[in-house]
Amino acid sequence: AWALIMAPVRDWIVILACAIAAHIIRAVIVGDKPATEVIYLLANIGAPLACAGLMRLQQATLEFEDRSSVVRFLLSCGIMAPALSTCIIVLGTLVDPSRFRAQDLGAWFLSDALSYVVFLPVFKNLVSGGWRDLMAPALRVKTLLLFGALIASLAALWLMPQAVRLPFQFLLIPGLVFLVFELGMTGARAAIIVSTFGFLLHALLAPESARSGLTPGEFIFATQIYLAAMAACILPLAAALGEKQSLYEAASESLADAQTAWADLIAAEAHYRL
Repeated sequence: AWALIMAPVRDWIVILACAIAAHIIRAVIVGDKPATEVIYLLANIGAPLACAGLMRLQQATLEFEDRSSVVRFLLSCGIMAPALSTCIIVLGTLVDPSRFRAQDLGAWFLSDALSYVVFLPVFKNLVSGGWRDLMAPALRVKTLLLFGALIASLAALWLMPQAVRLPFQFLLIPGLVFLVFELGMTGARAAIIVSTFGFLLHALLAPESARSGLTPGEFIFATQIYLAAMAACILPLAAALGEKQSLYEAASESLADAQTAWADLIAAEAHYRL
């Protein structure tokens, strides 16, 4: 999806051909049924293609300069493209019910959605060098303290009793909001991927006692819902704050220009009177 978004449309056929070749090699190694592999191929190729195509069609970018750009991104990459992939997997439940189960469709949808919503903005930051903003002298100490606290909080999930864990997850959201206020969109993107890794590692590796009686699949699905809600809250908030900051800077610049013009006018009037 990232390669398709960044490449001109004329190169898409080459990227898709490479992805299809890799998929076929994987199918040969694993040895799944041909019909099963066709379903996987259509889902794994179709969803990134839909994601990049919808972003290109809507002229959406990963800059997130305002709230509307974030909403377009979430609709295209967080809902529509994963929905296409999930519809293809629905066909898989008819072709190979032993491999594709209807109860796994929600987890499949959220896996696709989170992969785009979490990783695409991070790739954009890495390529554009936006991450360097967090290491600027004015923000370096604040960045280290805030992300150190976030990582320590995620590590504490492994030690918390079950009765405390759920309230703690809800209290983590205000902490992320504070981080967004302090570090802006770049900090929001980094916080989302750090939180995603922390929560998913816990969901995949946590002992059975930490799952509150849920099966591993149900526990992972609940974690995915939490992460999706977190991203859907944090990204628009960061965009709104960035938009407000841009308006403030534009207003300050206009005010400075007006003050300069007024001073020039007073000087011109004094010169005229003289």
